Amino acid sequence: MSSQSLSFGPFTLDARRGNLMRDGKPMVMGNKGILLLQALLEARGEPVSKADLMEAVWPGIAVEDSNLSVQIAALRKMIGPSPAGTD
Repeated sequence: MSSQSLSFGPFTLDARRGNLMRDGKPMVMGNKGILLLQALLEARGEPVSKADLMEAVWPGIAVEDSNLSVQIAALRKMIGPSPAGTD
């Protein structure tokens, strides 16, 4: 992982430590989710291919495409709408 912090909305990803904060409070997130989120944030809004995401999360390992789908679904659930329900 890189040594940078990446922020979006109320979230900050500390890529060096591999943790995610929401409004300064730590969130429990697995390593694969951290790697996936980091790859998406580092793209800065540009599209990221499935192959690039697979390589970022499972470098050099052949895994089923469904693993990526599961990680994306978990990430969406974790980030979810804002507490106020406005996102």
